[in-house]
Amino acid sequence: MRLSVIFATLVLSSLGYSQVLILNPTTPDSFQVGYATYLKNGDSTLILSNSGASDPGGPGMGNLCVNTYVFDTREEMNECCACTVTPDGFRSMSAKNDLTSNPITGIAPTNIIIKLVATVETAVPCDAASVNPPAAGMTAWGTTLAPAPPAGKTYSVVPVIYKDKELSQAEYASLTTTCSFIFQLGSGSGICKCGVSGD
Repeated sequence: MRLSVIFATLVLSSLGYSQVLILNPTTPDSFQVGYATYLKNGDSTLILSNSGASDPGGPGMGNLCVNTYVFDTREEMNECCACTVTPDGFRSMSAKNDLTSNPITGIAPTNIIIKLVATVETAVPCDAASVNPPAAGMTAWGTTLAPAPPAGKTYSVVPVIYKDKELSQAEYASLTTTCSFIFQLGSGSGICKCGVSGD
């Protein structure tokens, strides 16, 4: 109960913070949402890439931080992390091994919603708890399981196409503040992994 009160205070206070950025509608692909289901019956994947749309030119420039926020079906953030994705590179993540293996709740969810916010990597390490301007160029897709006929007997692997969404000031504040709460009070729990880099 006490942790819930602290969490609620942090989130509500962040919503009034005037410096939180609102997603510019001309910044494509910067906020995307997908999912993974039936994880008790098998694994799902998340693949990230960087089209280079935010690359200003020059060696080592244009890296994206893909800030990843994992929610259970009760709308509670279970894990968060930030992963570097280089221009024209990719990163592969396992739902079971990377996104749900270290939940803040102590119980790995079997169905998750995955929210992704892309920002430009700077000299400061990627940080999913920091509010930075959204950046263009993130692409995301993956797979999940779905029941195959007869229902409940077997499962098929089906594609998941992540959907571009509008990122409001309140949503961004909630994502980063909740992730900060996890980092500060989770004692190492609630931090997801970045999977395998294909760079």
